[in-house]
Amino acid sequence: MNSFRKKIKELCLELSGLPGGVHWGLYLPRSEAPWQDYLVLVPGEGPIETEDTGDTTIELRSIRFQFYTSSLKTGGTLVEALYKKMRKLETILSDGNRIIGGYKVDDTALLDPNRWYDGTEVWLSLLSFEFFVQRTVVPV
Repeated sequence: MNSFRKKIKELCLELSGLPGGVHWGLYLPRSEAPWQDYLVLVPGEGPIETEDTGDTTIELRSIRFQFYTSSLKTGGTLVEALYKKMRKLETILSDGNRIIGGYKVDDTALLDPNRWYDGTEVWLSLLSFEFFVQRTVVPV
């Protein structure tokens, strides 16, 4: 489901305030560089649930958005902006499948007990979301 991941990343790249970028999976900034806020996207292990409706299949897919920022306020602002963007998301993907909705599962913010190398406090702001993806079943 690469078109789904691609669309989610495109939407995240529209957010301002992430000079360190948007990354899938794991991202470790260079330790000697000054701190830059960034976002890591962590996909679920595949569809949580699938419902076959005959000519279409509806899949429930999860993504955890992990914002690493130098302030709680910045993290909260980014989580809120992304939530507003994702909660009413309905779009056709490049492979013809569709995202037909989504909902927030959880959000939280934590102060990393370790500071960045230059002394900057690092906040982890999390937003967990689940999306309904409609796939057209192609007859064999």
